[in-house]
Amino acid sequence: MGSDNLQTQEVREAMKRIFHQRSQGFDTAVRSKAFSMLVESGLSQDEISEILDESTDPWNTEYDSYIQARLDNLAQRDSDIKRKLKNAMKNVNVSNYDVMSPKGKALAFTSPLANLKDLTAEYYMYVENSKAGILKRSGMDVTATSPTQSMPLYSFGIFAAGLESLLGEEVEAGQEDVEATAGISLDLLGVSLRPISFFTGQSGLMSAVWNAPSEPVSALQTNLLLQDHSKRLHLSNGLIVEHQLMGAISLDLSGSLSVSLWNKNAKCLIKNSAAVVMTGKTNIITSSFRTGIDFDASSLSRIDFQSDVDFYDGIKSCLQMGRPNVTFKHNVSKFESARGFKKSFRANIRRTQSSDAVSYPLPPRNNQECRKLMATNS
Repeated sequence: MGSDNLQTQEVREAMKRIFHQRSQGFDTAVRSKAFSMLVESGLSQDEISEILDESTDPWNTEYDSYIQARLDNLAQRDSDIKRKLKNAMKNVNVSNYDVMSPKGKALAFTSPLANLKDLTAEYYMYVENSKAGILKRSGMDVTATSPTQSMPLYSFGIFAAGLESLLGEEVEAGQEDVEATAGISLDLLGVSLRPISFFTGQSGLMSAVWNAPSEPVSALQTNLLLQDHSKRLHLSNGLIVEHQLMGAISLDLSGSLSVSLWNKNAKCLIKNSAAVVMTGKTNIITSSFRTGIDFDASSLSRIDFQSDVDFYDGIKSCLQMGRPNVTFKHNVSKFESARGFKKSFRANIRRTQSSDAVSYPLPPRNNQECRKLMATNS
């Protein structure tokens, strides 16, 4: 066995030791990261069976629901995982209503975001709660996939810790000294950026309650060059064709958090805004005449991710994700002129296409929570 394989095996054993807590206890966030690394390196039949057995802890039903949701999500996208999970479910100690019935509010699912001719974009959304059912981690990962490769575009996540004591809930063992905190973590093109904190400590929470801005605050603004292409073609008749193409995308990730201690509710809104512009031209270069085509295309859109929490009578939460109407503009201009002629020709074509607003689907469990929350507010 080579050194690389030995190192990989050592890492896998370390990740399994952390996830199954064989030597000591770990926070669920650490165990979730270990689980993700095991998934990335591939799960064997025995490992899936062990992970499924681990999700039968009656004292931590929220984390059980989270792991089971992640396994179900993997099985829907990977036929090999689906087959192994089906074999693991033959164990009657696991495959029964007492274990597999939904007891928590955790979520993990993947859904398509956009389907193009040569590219597919999909989002993975997850919600992980503490034992008391309070939000611990939530977010969305967007990935672009082509027939030959897959690339992470961006991801954002909401994290929180130490909120149980503020809401009058039971604090997990070993978390008594954890300071109340909440914030956003950001990844862009696989690169982790500095997380942004909403508040830290009880004084920070009170400051966020009284001084929270009414409009979303920008957390990330960036411009990316999508295309920069220039090419010359020498035709057999002596003419030269010049082709230029340039495209850019502008991203703006902003968010807002409002907490009402009087009404005992909270709302978090994250806006993912993007603008895309493509410009190009194709000209024939000659001293006797000019002819060519100029074109440009642009679009502006955003995806809103909203999380509502009500802790007046128990904890109720609701996630919503959607985008408003989108308008796509495409302009084409053709021109012709020749030396010695006073007249020239130019034709312009402008097209506009609209796409209706979309509300992205979320799991039925979240829809049930939203109905409960809306019934309470009404």
